[in-house]
This record gives sequence, C-alpha cells and structure tokens, in this order.
Amino acid sequence: TKVGDWARVGAYLTDHVDPSESIAVFDTEDVLGVDHYYRGYGRIVAIPSAQDFHVFDRRAFAITSTAQLDAVFPAVSPRTGRAWLVFGDTACGMVEVGKSCAILDSYLATHFRIGHEERFDGTVVEELDRP
Repeated sequence: TKVGDWARVGAYLTDHVDPSESIAVFDTEDVLGVDHYYRGYGRIVAIPSAQDFHVFDRRAFAITSTAQLDAVFPAVSPRTGRAWLVFGDTACGMVEVGKSCAILDSYLATHFRIGHEERFDGTVVEELDRP
C-alpha cells in the first residue's frame, strides 16, 4: 500500500482548514491523496506545481527556487493569516527531489511560524502562521 494515512489526513484538514485557507502539498504526487479525502472548501495547491501524470518525470517534483514557493504561498488567507502544509515524511529522501527540502525549510523559516504540527502514518500536516 502507498505510504500515507490519507483518510485521517483528509478528515483532519476538513475539520481544521478554514474555507479561505490554502493547503500546500509536497510532493506533488501526494495531492492525489489529499484531494480524494479532503471534504472542505480550502484550495489545494501542489508544490512545486501541478503535474501532468500522463508523462511521469520525478524530476519535475523538485523545488529549484524560492520563486516556485512564492507562487504557492501568497495564497495565505487574508482573513486568518494562515495556510497549511502537507508533506510525506519520506519525500526528502528521494534523490530526484534533490535540495527541495532545504529550499522549502529555509523558505518556511523566513516566512512562517509553525502553529501546530500533526503527524499521521507517513504524512505530516503543519499549520503555518505569518509571524
């Protein structure tokens, strides 16, 4: 089975995400699990970008610059000042992803404060607040 407790992740997000908030998902493949189980109205966005799964290239899942993250994270809710990040706890170990996690971690440390972190089987959900 695929790593990730998507039913519980989706239920958690459904219960906690405000409709004005966005859910950023890294890596892109994990958008499928979130999208299937999440029943809320917040927008789901892929990091670094949505992929066409008809032509699969794992290298397209890599974050290569902070500009890719700037394109995703301006979607922080103006009402709550919050966004959400969902990521697989093994995503950073994939060779094709390269330095993506270092870029993402540095970006988050500069732009956000982690309000809360919830761990599931194979997946982490972080509530991100603007400092």
